[in-house]
Amino acid sequence: MRAPALHPVGLYEVFDLERIVDYAGTLYVGELAQRGTGGFDRVCFIAGVPEGASRGGHAHKDQAEYIVCVQGSVEVRLEARGDVALVALTRPGRTLYVPPGYWRDLFNFSSDAVLAVLAAHPFDENDYIRDRRAFSRWEAAAR
Repeated sequence: MRAPALHPVGLYEVFDLERIVDYAGTLYVGELAQRGTGGFDRVCFIAGVPEGASRGGHAHKDQAEYIVCVQGSVEVRLEARGDVALVALTRPGRTLYVPPGYWRDLFNFSSDAVLAVLAAHPFDENDYIRDRRAFSRWEAAAR
């Protein structure tokens, strides 16, 4: 079991990827390494979420992620240190950077929603906090 992270919770960020349109279609570009958040070891896609269903319901102790709207829309509820934010990803290229230490809930998926998630590290179950009470205890210990 890892010790609680001692680093402060960073700030999440919402931004749009660069959009380049030409005769061959639309290209969305994000020079994410230039944002100073490091590289990525894992990518996954979320699609086909049934109406009324939600995803997320966890936090990461050490992992940072980018959640990129590829198509459709979704709402993301973030919580850290008692603060709550609601972020709407409502168009292709709209991106949410989530640093370690944030509880996230994804909900209100449009029927055509597709999200890409870029993760800083390979999957590690020990990095996940999947219980809200355990998250509150972890946060208190990390202060």
